[in-house]
Amino acid sequence: MELPAIKLDHLNALTDETGILQHAKYSTPKRREGYTTDDNARALIACIKYHTLCAETGTEKLMNLHLSFLLFMQRNDGRFHNLLSYGRRFLDDVGSGDCMGRALLACSHVMDSRLQEEGNYWQRSSLTGDSSGSATSRHRGQKLSPSLVCNTITRFSRMTITSFVTQGE
Repeated sequence: MELPAIKLDHLNALTDETGILQHAKYSTPKRREGYTTDDNARALIACIKYHTLCAETGTEKLMNLHLSFLLFMQRNDGRFHNLLSYGRRFLDDVGSGDCMGRALLACSHVMDSRLQEEGNYWQRSSLTGDSSGSATSRHRGQKLSPSLVCNTITRFSRMTITSFVTQGE
């Protein structure tokens, strides 16, 4: 039995220059409801798996976009916001444990992927941000690379360990 080709049309329809929108009515994004870290983390994982399975280069922009979104949503203490309005305002002080777990899982998928070995993927397609006010502009001039992802994971891990130690006192 031959399965149909996997298509990213719906993912592309729900994604704009900031990330994947949280909800849709059929194939129409509900911009009013904004974005979430956990949805963008899921989208990043799906793009990495698609890229690995289908060996296509069409997912590079999406992978960079979703990774940039995660980096934008990370707070200075390492934890993540989860909710972002369509107007690019944080709607929470700190995200849930589920949000942080999914962000960490997505970062681990980036680190575990073979993208670095594929013709210097990260150097070739690094996202440097823009001045449009989109989420990517926070990381203007920074290359999205495994070392930046590793730094994200390290900051999150330190915060988590500190939190557990403090709660145990």
